[in-house]
Amino acid sequence: VRKPVRDLPDTPPRKVKLTERMRACQQLVKELQCKKHSDYNWPFLQPVDWVTMKLHDYLTIIKTPMDLGSVKDKFAHYQTPDELLYDMRLIFSNCYHYNPPDCDVVVMAKKLEVAFEQLVVSLPPEVESESSQSDS
Repeated sequence: VRKPVRDLPDTPPRKVKLTERMRACQQLVKELQCKKHSDYNWPFLQPVDWVTMKLHDYLTIIKTPMDLGSVKDKFAHYQTPDELLYDMRLIFSNCYHYNPPDCDVVVMAKKLEVAFEQLVVSLPPEVESESSQSDS
């Protein structure tokens, strides 16, 4: 059995101090991975093992696989919160695109997406730059 490959971006990890919004995004990912959401987060914790599951058309249909573990692994490579939020939404859109609407995994994705969007609403606003804060 082959372990699914997680493709990391070619950009080097970020070495700058995290903004408040990026720290909140990091917490958001941790929150969605926690036991509180375990009834419906488990299909999204790691990459779809399409070989073991015999989903031979998976990579033909889903061009950019994404899961919570990959988002966590890529965290240092995200330049902005929007990049992370895009990948998070990609998890859900991939699920809806590949699976029929009445599938159990789609029901779980919808529950996780509701939890995700509730957390996104509570994220701190984007700040223009750290230097503009110190000028005031």
